[in-house]
Amino acid sequence: MAHGGTRGPQEFVDGPRPAVWTGVAVVLLGALCALGIPRRPRAGDTAGESP
Repeated sequence: MAHGGTRGPQEFVDGPRPAVWTGVAVVLLGALCALGIPRRPRAGDTAGESP
């Protein structure tokens, strides 16, 4: 019996579905972590300084 075969179109679609949702969760977690990184002011930013 060959590996990776499918028995029908619905099984072909249902097979990668858990992997897609796992990928969604990983990307969402990465995005939330990125939002939590504190931003540094840019070198040319003069906001908040007195003239």
